[in-house]
Amino acid sequence: MSFRYPWKSLWTALGVAVFAAAIVFVGFVAGAAAPSNSSTLAILYTNQAYGQIRSCNCTKFRYGGYGREATFVKKARTENANLVIIEGGDAVGRDDTEQERLKANLAVNAIGAIGYSAFVPGESELGYDRKSLEGWTSSSKTPFILANAKFKDTGKPVCSRPYTIQKMPNGLRVAIVGIAGPELFPEVMEAGLQVEVTDPEPALKGLLPKIRPQADFVIVMAHCETEKARALAKLPGVDVVICTHAFEKLKMPAKDENIVEATTEKIGKCIFVVSNSRTGWSVGRLDLEFDGKTVKTVRNRQCYLDRAYDEDPDLVKLYNEYNAKVVEVTATQQNELRAKFEALLKERGIDPSKRQRPKPYSGATACKTCHEEAYDTWTKTRHATAFASLQKTGQESDPECFTCHTTGAMQRGGFTSAKDTPELTNVQCEACHGGGASHAAKPVAGFGAISEDLCRGCHTESYNPDFDYEQMLKPISHKKQ
Repeated sequence: MSFRYPWKSLWTALGVAVFAAAIVFVGFVAGAAAPSNSSTLAILYTNQAYGQIRSCNCTKFRYGGYGREATFVKKARTENANLVIIEGGDAVGRDDTEQERLKANLAVNAIGAIGYSAFVPGESELGYDRKSLEGWTSSSKTPFILANAKFKDTGKPVCSRPYTIQKMPNGLRVAIVGIAGPELFPEVMEAGLQVEVTDPEPALKGLLPKIRPQADFVIVMAHCETEKARALAKLPGVDVVICTHAFEKLKMPAKDENIVEATTEKIGKCIFVVSNSRTGWSVGRLDLEFDGKTVKTVRNRQCYLDRAYDEDPDLVKLYNEYNAKVVEVTATQQNELRAKFEALLKERGIDPSKRQRPKPYSGATACKTCHEEAYDTWTKTRHATAFASLQKTGQESDPECFTCHTTGAMQRGGFTSAKDTPELTNVQCEACHGGGASHAAKPVAGFGAISEDLCRGCHTESYNPDFDYEQMLKPISHKKQ
């Protein structure tokens, strides 16, 4: 990977913690004696997963997913019982397909199953339909909190409470306040938006006098632009502000590591953090040590969810339920499309039963006839068993997955399902070179050119960020064959 942040020495770790205000937070050093849990607080935070509910298990780059996160959180709780975990918003993706809605519900249920302390909705959640919003906020195991959003028609708060307070085993009373940024809702969104987001600063100012007598420590989860969140950190009575709407370049761990040291900023007496945990690949972790009620040391990290964390069995059950629903939805949609197409044919006087379906794909065995060496090379690649990786996790009927694990999916005459088109499972020759039925019938030179753009259609930044086209082409190349 080209973007590495190895932290090899104590001096590097200390350097992260030196701020313009000349206040130094000494980070905990790996291998050093840990402070007494009675004087600490661990804050775990996530945000901007955008519907990434599970690791993409088809590549060696296997970060993220709620299954791994559940295992990580369980381990963190055994290390320090004085722990809160907060979702900072945009856990869900778009509200434009039935599958996205299924994923959104899974995300909310997974967050509840993991045992989050609070869920602060961002613009993704607030942009959903009212039924979904009210369903999540009323039935979730996790408290939804937001101090400055209400429904336009009734004026009723979107979330029943603006903050929540939890008492830690060490006696520390921790308040968590949810804030959203109105700047994230431009006029183009206003027409269909059912909520109104107001100025967060007066909302927070009005709450702090009520919160402070009840809490020893106040955390503000600010789902807004960085400078807007930084302004909230200047308010008296706020101890930590975590900005959970940020797009800084992700800081990836060094090879064979899964921790990235992250910075904090001191604004007055407040600790300010810009979260870098988007995409669902990592969990932010802010560890605080107290001297009485004063923060003595701070360490901020991004903990990447890699293969060191197995998927929690309870979350796997949620995934399996989701996969079953996806199978049902996909089949229903395919049947509806087929019925509409057949009805259209009948309107034009064509008998659907006599219609010859196009077969632009001939399958790898047909290619083998003339390209035996190339075929043998292909059989030794992971492309040849790509579909099996989906079957292991029950994702073989998920359009978001099988599109890149089959041949011709989403193309006319291409893969539709393992039942209807089993001959087009796996990433075969024609997935890269194009449908070859006409070429097989009448071979001509120059057929089947490939390009880097074609490969990156599946090996995307989101799923395969360490993809090196030149290097990955070598084991599958068969130019001279």
